[in-house]
Amino acid sequence: MRKRGPETAAFKRAIEEFQCFVASVSVYELLFGISKGGGITDEDKLLALLTSVPFDENEARLAAAIHRDLIQRNAEIGPKDVMIAASCLANGLPLLTANARHFRRVPQLQVIAAEEFVATP
Repeated sequence: MRKRGPETAAFKRAIEEFQCFVASVSVYELLFGISKGGGITDEDKLLALLTSVPFDENEARLAAAIHRDLIQRNAEIGPKDVMIAASCLANGLPLLTANARHFRRVPQLQVIAAEEFVATP
């Protein structure tokens, strides 16, 4: 969450107002760029506020089916994003994202656009 703008405000508000979850794939994406300096980082503080949703065989099977469908429809979003979508669907969770247009390609996924979320009272 190094960006500033509506997505940062949306994620901050969601964390303050709701019990929030994070796909384990998103944890990987968040931590991938962290330097090896050690110590508590902003990412560690953020993750302490979220409940991690594991990616197991159920999610993997669902992700594979979603990915096949997206490829057949020429609407691919990439394997990590497919895994994030599958994690949400398998656990009945909506997805708050700054990339709503991208994730709306996944049928039945409840997508909440960050810019719309921050604009609602």
